[in-house]
Amino acid sequence: GTQEFNRVRIGVGRPTNNEPVVKYVLNRAAGDEKALLEDAIKKTAQSIEAWITKPFLEVMNVYNR
Repeated sequence: GTQEFNRVRIGVGRPTNNEPVVKYVLNRAAGDEKALLEDAIKKTAQSIEAWITKPFLEVMNVYNR
């Protein structure tokens, strides 16, 4: 519950039906979502590598779109 450290998160959206959010988040990605998830993981890794040498806010402004 603190904002005292920086976080890197990957958004997964929300269910479009009445499925509970927890179940939706913990389910395996559907076939068409796998490529999107793989791309998100790749971009997350790139952002973490950039964060090693650049300020967090600068990196966040590049990768948060």
